[in-house]
Amino acid sequence: MIEGYGGIVSLPKAAEQPKKGAKILFDITAYKDPKAVTKGLDQAALVLNQYADAGVPPGVVDFVVVLHGDATKATLTHRVYAKHRSDLPSFARTVDAGVA
Repeated sequence: MIEGYGGIVSLPKAAEQPKKGAKILFDITAYKDPKAVTKGLDQAALVLNQYADAGVPPGVVDFVVVLHGDATKATLTHRVYAKHRSDLPSFARTVDAGVA
C-alpha cells in the first residue's frame, strides 16, 4: 500500500476484483500545481492500493508509470525544488512498491 495517497474503498465482494498477471500502464502528461499531488500519480497509487487491498502481492502485476512532457517536473528532486513538491513522497513510495 502507498500510505497517504490513492485513497480507496475496500469492496471485497465486488464482481470484478484485481487479478494476478494484469498489465497496467499509466501515461501521465499533465502537471499543474507544484504544491499539489499530480493527479496521474495519485491515480496510479489508487490502483496499486486496490491491488494490495485485494491481496495481490507486488511483483505479480506488470505496472508501469510513464511520465513525459510537463509531468516529468513531478519527479525533480533538486533540493530547492523539492521544498515545493508534494509529489515526491508519493513518487518515492510508488517506486518502492516496484513500479518501473
